[in-house]
Amino acid sequence: MLKTCIRILCMLLLCSFPAASLLSCGAGVAPGPDTPETKGQPETGTESAKETETSSRSETETGPSQDPVESGKPDLLKLNLLKQAWNVPAKGLRFFWRVPELEKNTVQQAYRIVVGENPDALAGGSYVYDSGWVESPESSGVTPAGLDAVLQDGHAYVWSVAVRTPSGKQSSFADPYPFVTAKPRSEYPTVWASRSIQDGTVLVNSEKLTDITLEAEFSITSSALGFLFRSPDDNHFYMWQFMVTNGVAMFNPHVFRDGQYVGNAPIDRVTVPSEVSFDIGDTIHVKIEVYGQTVTTFLTDEHDDYVQIDSRDMSDYGFGCGTFGFRTGGSESGTIHSIEVYSPVPGKGECLVYSSDFSDGVSRFPGCKASESGLTVPRALSKGSRLTGELNLGPEEETGVSLGLSPDSHAFFRREFSVTRDELSGLRAAVLEITASSPESARQHVYQVYCNGTCLGVGPAREGKDPDGNAVLYLDAFDLKPCLTAGTNVVSVLCCAPFGQQLYASLTLYDASGTGTERFSSADADGWQTLAADPVFRPSQSIGTGYYRAMAQNLDATVYPFGFSEAGFSGEGWLAASPAGDLLKKAYTLLPCTTSPVQRLEQPSDSVTVTRVGSDYVIDLGQEIIGSFGLSVSVPESCEISLYFGERLNADGTVMYRMNTGNVYTENWKLKAGQQDLENFDLLCYRYVQISGCPVAVTKDMVRGIAIRSAFEDEASSLSSDSTLLLKLWDLGKATAKYTTQNLFVDSQTRERTAYEGDALINQLVNAAYSDDFTVARFSLEYLLDHRTWPAEYVLFMPIIANDLYMRTGDLAAIRDLYPALAARQFTDRFDPAYNLIRMAVKPSSSTDSILVDWPAAERFGYDMDVAYNTAFNALAVASYRALSSLAEALGMTRESIDYSDLVNALKEGLIDRLYDETSGVF
Repeated sequence: MLKTCIRILCMLLLCSFPAASLLSCGAGVAPGPDTPETKGQPETGTESAKETETSSRSETETGPSQDPVESGKPDLLKLNLLKQAWNVPAKGLRFFWRVPELEKNTVQQAYRIVVGENPDALAGGSYVYDSGWVESPESSGVTPAGLDAVLQDGHAYVWSVAVRTPSGKQSSFADPYPFVTAKPRSEYPTVWASRSIQDGTVLVNSEKLTDITLEAEFSITSSALGFLFRSPDDNHFYMWQFMVTNGVAMFNPHVFRDGQYVGNAPIDRVTVPSEVSFDIGDTIHVKIEVYGQTVTTFLTDEHDDYVQIDSRDMSDYGFGCGTFGFRTGGSESGTIHSIEVYSPVPGKGECLVYSSDFSDGVSRFPGCKASESGLTVPRALSKGSRLTGELNLGPEEETGVSLGLSPDSHAFFRREFSVTRDELSGLRAAVLEITASSPESARQHVYQVYCNGTCLGVGPAREGKDPDGNAVLYLDAFDLKPCLTAGTNVVSVLCCAPFGQQLYASLTLYDASGTGTERFSSADADGWQTLAADPVFRPSQSIGTGYYRAMAQNLDATVYPFGFSEAGFSGEGWLAASPAGDLLKKAYTLLPCTTSPVQRLEQPSDSVTVTRVGSDYVIDLGQEIIGSFGLSVSVPESCEISLYFGERLNADGTVMYRMNTGNVYTENWKLKAGQQDLENFDLLCYRYVQISGCPVAVTKDMVRGIAIRSAFEDEASSLSSDSTLLLKLWDLGKATAKYTTQNLFVDSQTRERTAYEGDALINQLVNAAYSDDFTVARFSLEYLLDHRTWPAEYVLFMPIIANDLYMRTGDLAAIRDLYPALAARQFTDRFDPAYNLIRMAVKPSSSTDSILVDWPAAERFGYDMDVAYNTAFNALAVASYRALSSLAEALGMTRESIDYSDLVNALKEGLIDRLYDETSGVF
């Protein structure tokens, strides 16, 4: 994880340069709506930032009403660390600004925050809130007294701030910062693409299956095979594993909850009775009955009679519904020869909802191949292969059940609406709230949203957890005002969701008084046009790994709805949307997203080269792309081309599309006759693209890399040096910060897409060296507090992350909320005063509380892991407890701060007394 070349070099870089702080980093852009960066609009760096600043300030040149002032005014205004705040809670807002240079060594002695309903009101001195002059040096995380009682939910405002120095010099008011407070809602109705279904058809949503009986014939080809059930998503399921170890047949029940196994081991492992025992290669007959919270398991004996081997109450875990499938580890594999699944269906009784012997070659289980011999379940399906979508029972026929119709995983949406010229002239903001489920399956965005052809961004962020343990789905918010015209407008959305297909959207127009009126939402399903889009994208194998599944998109230009994102598109053949339920009824908590929006940004084509390799074209985009790929091409007749993506080239110049990370990056696109402009939707990591089968020459002006990332101000940081190596390191770190930042810091966007505490710390330090946007750092901290990972010492990184974030942002209010969780997981109960060290039990490297030191074992350089008092762990504990002491002191918790400081001193003493070798001079 941590020992990658990029991260090592970034750490070297950070040793040389201190990270920029919130109050001193860069040339910020004035608050206000940014001009969206979109496909077809290459990044322009500083120039676009300056243009935005000019247009924002022209809104009100005089600023709010004020006393005579000195020159200079605060800038880099933020709310809750956000540079744009279109959907923030009305309570507990935290204000940030940069103090202007009013005199030599300027120090702020006091501030004055004012809030108005619009810039004109603010300029005229008409305030809904005025803090008056507050004696305070604070300019970060400021929570103005009495503001909570003034602000309304679902209202548009602007705010500004002025500061004063001890000598009496007073700044101008800052350029107004617009913001919108979140609307309270009790329902979040959603839609999905409609499909034409025969009359009388009965559909059963596989993820809503509750009571089932699963019967299967299978064989284990290597070590073990597991059956999944009650699986509502990739992070939750029961897994009944059948294993042969040392010649003994075992039954191993597992519970996978919140992305990890409960107890990290089977729950009450059972040795299979001799009369139903089995071996590798045997045909095994199993029946699993799931009724309520009771699961009963049977195997057949030599007479083909079922014998019960286990029955257990699963109420402690309480999974109420979900689909079924299979799971294997790295050394496990098997074959499913046939399977039948029965479930009670309202109005129909006990029904056969799924049946297959796979002889037709059709597999509905991703990663598993069907053939006449059955369904091959390969090794390393660590998150399982789950049947998703709807099960179609069809009209009642003698043959029983007809399978096939299920919601498409890809879907297009359009919602046209009108805005009058008068509405547009008085419009304060046009805020689109949008989210979709579920981002966890592919560990990437689900939706891509447009307004009048302009791509606004992608989302949502990965799911969090609320204090009650419910999944949190985040609402993104975009201001459509810069894109709107008088007359007909359109919001268009492209979605990809392998399961749990639900899209929520709501547009609210805010007038000059700040009052909001909802123009449309997904509650009005008939007002939306939809197109089920699997025929357009032809999803096939996963481009992911055993950690996640993201389907390859094999675009078909002959059926692609070109122009769907533009107003006036005919939508011929499109249907009205289908209601898809209420997100809150899926146990989601809906919260405003707290990170900056993630956008699709076309990369400059200056460094693109195209090389002919045989009959193929190999494109070098000149840099790593974390995002999508676009092709603009004209062909004489329809044809199929193959695309191969990768980060490296083979010796013969072709693209290494079978990545060392386990990803297989290949897609097939069907071109139509004539001109077409195509883009895929996936989050790929590549630099090279190989195109095979194209009947015309591919040139660099036909291709484009599309980065999917947060906005980044290139000119906010710079370095001058006569050292070429130093400049290369600087550029490497800056590119890492720029291109790897989406909604969440993860170990990589290729192999795992997993957030780890150690990786988050390095990402946070790298980003802070170049950018003053700390929203992803904060979101990652909060996410990891609810998604603790392996190994044990990664927990110790959390206070270090939190303290570093506080020191950079001054956002003490956020730390106050997080401190109890930070302090609760620090292994202080394992401190041994006899040695002044923390004693950790020696555990297998795969267990949650094992100690990593480094990974893999070959890179530990002989370090002894079989010790109870681990040097690396205790050394990291010193840094962790020092950070906790600092945080406790900042929060005014003097006693706790002293206790942690004492613990730091004790650990340092123990490390030197017990673990330091004076002879060798090393620990």
